[in-house]
Amino acid sequence: MKAETSVTASQTRENLMSAFWSLYKENRIEKITVASICKVAGYNRSTFYAYFQDIYEVLDAIEEELITPEVFEKSILSFLLSGSSYASTNKEMAFQYMIKLFEDSCDYIPILLGEHGDPAFRQKLMDKLTPHITALLKYNLEDNKEMQYILEYQSAGVLNVIAKWYANGKNIPYEDLVRLLMNLSTKGMQNEIFSNLENRGIRMKSS
Repeated sequence: MKAETSVTASQTRENLMSAFWSLYKENRIEKITVASICKVAGYNRSTFYAYFQDIYEVLDAIEEELITPEVFEKSILSFLLSGSSYASTNKEMAFQYMIKLFEDSCDYIPILLGEHGDPAFRQKLMDKLTPHITALLKYNLEDNKEMQYILEYQSAGVLNVIAKWYANGKNIPYEDLVRLLMNLSTKGMQNEIFSNLENRGIRMKSS
């Protein structure tokens, strides 16, 4: 076991979180135990419980440290909260910021949003964003149920598309992904479906 006096408390905590993550990348959280984390990190169980109540608290700690709302203000918020006159180049920049956010946290976000990740992670992101959206709009979103669904629809789409892109090994060029996100957000899904099919010589019959 590691000599706990040889490292700082913060380093011990980081070591435990790193050990957890090395297991989480390959396993659902239900299959991870405190014992397995301690084995990887080289600590005993009492050390683990000095820092975390259980393995779910470790996951929460990683997610809390991963992204700050300020990062999102520079990316997707600037697009979501802008009017129709918002310049096309700035719309593109908003999605580029979003993808860069994934790139900067590529060891974490695609996994958390992926098939075996934390189903609650996207909602945690939105919960962080809501106070900032409210401040920018100078409007209490709790009083606007429809706006909550609008933001949920948009955020789910953007986050899940980028996560899928990572899961598929970035199987379309970066530029095409940005274009696709822009078209889906500005022109709508139906228009993009018809455009995609027509580019492949397939014409949908009108009803």
